[in-house]
Amino acid sequence: MMLICPPGLHITLGIFYRLFQLLEDECHVLDVAVRDEEDSCDKGGPSYSNYVGDVTRARILKDEIDRANEQIDQLNDLIAIFVLFGEDEELQALRSELEEIATKVNKLDTEWTKANALTTKLFKREDGPFVKALDIALDGFNVRRQAYYGGTFVGNHVHLKPENTVTLCNAVFTAGHYRPAIMQRAERIHRKYSVVFALFHNCDELYNKPYSITDKEIALLGTHISTFMSFYREQFPDASVIPKVHMLETHVVDWLNEWRVGLGLMGEQGAESIHAYFNNIKASSRMV
Repeated sequence: MMLICPPGLHITLGIFYRLFQLLEDECHVLDVAVRDEEDSCDKGGPSYSNYVGDVTRARILKDEIDRANEQIDQLNDLIAIFVLFGEDEELQALRSELEEIATKVNKLDTEWTKANALTTKLFKREDGPFVKALDIALDGFNVRRQAYYGGTFVGNHVHLKPENTVTLCNAVFTAGHYRPAIMQRAERIHRKYSVVFALFHNCDELYNKPYSITDKEIALLGTHISTFMSFYREQFPDASVIPKVHMLETHVVDWLNEWRVGLGLMGEQGAESIHAYFNNIKASSRMV
């Protein structure tokens, strides 16, 4: 593992998107509460409680699917290696494991489709005032998720600047002030995500440096990661530790201690920037 640089850009992308998904889920639950208020329903009644449970179940199932797909990718890589070196016995075992996980993913996909359908039964997620507020905030720093499959982000969209994540969290706070009945809940979400994004930013700005890193900085990073993970587990007890979070918690500091340079120097950012450079050349050549 020490010979392979952890993918800093993808760790940042994966964790940012993970936190955003959790924030969007909580905003969607607030949107349902707003709808219940407007319809003069008791938001503590069975329909609302069941809905919150459906949202949680859909998120847990999606996490399981994501983890299983990561395993499939890893197994496919190993199978390619064993095919190259002719390890027939190990190859058969890997193929059997791959088939087992693929069957599991198909079953989980079916369950997730049903659970997710329940979460959109009242109204579309993007139509709620709190989720809309998030999209408006994203648009303010030139991020448009709807252009990409599944509403995800790409590397160029992870603008993990403190001012941008503050804008994102403030959008929830502002939307809440127009709805007094759930203002306190909106304020709690605002505070929680303001802290978690700030804690993650402390980690990201250290491990993604594009030059050498000192013992003091590595020790500081270790402290920042521990603080971030403690807060994550405390405030998001139902959220799983996705592979990118695991990489951050388990492998990044060990790799930095071994090689003494930031992931921005040895990771994939350089290749990504060259790729962008070639895309610009390709775009300009179309005019010729």
